Amino acid sequence: MKHSLLLCSILILGLQLSFAAAGGYKDPQTPVEKRIDDLISKMTLEEKIDMIGGTGFGTKTNARLGIPELKMTDGPVGVRWGTSTAFPMAIMLASTWDTSLAGRYGWAISQEVKAKDRNVILGPCININRVPQGGRNFESYGEDPFLSSRTAVSYVRGVQSGNVAATVKHYATNNQEWERGTINNKVGERALYEIYLPAFKAAVEDGGALAVMSAYNRLNGSFCSENTFLLKDVLKKEWQFQGLVMSDWGAVHSTLATANNGLDLEMPTGDFLNKEKLLPLIKAGTVSESTIDDKIRRILRVMFRLGLFDQASSEKPQADGLPQRSVALDVARAGIILLKNENNTLPLNMSSLKSVAVIGPNAAVARTGGGGSAMVNPAPAESPLAALKRMYGKSVTFNYAAGVELPGAITPISADLLSPPNEPGKKGLLGEYFTNVELRGEPAVRRIDSIVNFDWGQRGPAAGIGADSFSVRWTGSIHATESGTFELSVSTDDGVRLSINNQLLIDNWNDHGEEARSVNYVMEAGKSYDIKMEYYQNQGGAVARLGLLKPSEDKMPGVIALAHKSDAVLLFVGDSQLQ
Repeated sequence: MKHSLLLCSILILGLQLSFAAAGGYKDPQTPVEKRIDDLISKMTLEEKIDMIGGTGFGTKTNARLGIPELKMTDGPVGVRWGTSTAFPMAIMLASTWDTSLAGRYGWAISQEVKAKDRNVILGPCININRVPQGGRNFESYGEDPFLSSRTAVSYVRGVQSGNVAATVKHYATNNQEWERGTINNKVGERALYEIYLPAFKAAVEDGGALAVMSAYNRLNGSFCSENTFLLKDVLKKEWQFQGLVMSDWGAVHSTLATANNGLDLEMPTGDFLNKEKLLPLIKAGTVSESTIDDKIRRILRVMFRLGLFDQASSEKPQADGLPQRSVALDVARAGIILLKNENNTLPLNMSSLKSVAVIGPNAAVARTGGGGSAMVNPAPAESPLAALKRMYGKSVTFNYAAGVELPGAITPISADLLSPPNEPGKKGLLGEYFTNVELRGEPAVRRIDSIVNFDWGQRGPAAGIGADSFSVRWTGSIHATESGTFELSVSTDDGVRLSINNQLLIDNWNDHGEEARSVNYVMEAGKSYDIKMEYYQNQGGAVARLGLLKPSEDKMPGVIALAHKSDAVLLFVGDSQLQ
């Protein structure tokens, strides 16, 4: 028995040594490029194609060859994966003008990523803030190409020092959210090279970024995910980028152009880069297998650089840990900018104050960041109002007034004001639910919804209807109890249309994250008005809200009176998470 065990051990050791001597992809002593060559040579064409379409927030695994998942998470100001540290916004990081602090920020992000057992952070966002109304300006580093470049380099180096891949986004000219999936940005070569591309170039050449994310928009006629100039001529040839180029989520629009023009990985799934669509093109010779091999090489290169094929450490940092919080606090302190301080008004002498008016909807809410991809769910956070009361509440009276409602803070239309069609005595709206995004055919479900205030998340809205690819039409009438200008508002993810008396008032019929829209409409007391809200959900979250503010609900007169009778006013301004 002992002889048999010894013989087995010798055989196993011999096989391991033989594999190592051959320089196989499982041998950590073999140079990375040789490991990649060996692994690609063992993959079938079908396995290669499978790997260039994502699975939500990662790549497909290959059990036969032991290829792991490359696991991603949203960023760039924290990890949108469970509870994590909510770091100060990127624009505040840039306002520190401190590259060493940006490096610490990136390192702290890497600890959060590893704590969540992910490998890739989808950040930094380094698009130039072209206009102040840009919906994601807070995610990037401002309007200056040099400041953006140096901050991005330090962030990338900091992230990757923690053995996490940074993904610079959104390449390129993704400088507005409005119609981002269809807009064609016409930008001259000089403006590109002097304003819009320097931060990407620095992040790749100086920062050594392992991944780049292509943008939603078109640039000079071609979608960024199939843009030869951006992906092949500039990024891969001119800048000699060796890493992975992935699409933004749902930003791919073709198979042939995308496959040939430089994109390596379609996210979140392979709707266009899949076996059914690519194999005929490869067979016809319009897409070469060597093109597919280059995509695989770049994906594997990131995996090998991160050590995913080798023995991983069992130790993980703590999410929302003290080292990360310390960095977040340092950035917040260093990034604050005081523009004006007449008569040394600040800091307030709290010992001399008896009453303080705290005004603004953001005062009573802990706004830890923006919405969308940059949304982070921190541990329970304290609002400014709560912190003021905790620190000074024994000696100072704090009087709070919201003043206004922000987009997304929708007050649903009361069921008492709504009547479904042909249902005397009932309250609410008729909801017709369809199993497609075009409101086509017969509805799968008809029901009366007392209010329209839904957040279905990853669930379907009714039995027999999936979480994605559905649409709803709500119809009925709204009864005005007073005369004046009413504010009607909707907040949805994805498309929405709102009509009153067959007049289209809001038209936001496209794919998008949760967005709020509002419109003023004059109504007369005692009259009823036909109302119709149409909504569709394609992918991702599923939110549909319909709200109303009456003329009598104007809160501003009371806010002004409160300010007049207080010793000091603290005004908290800003937007909601729904730009």
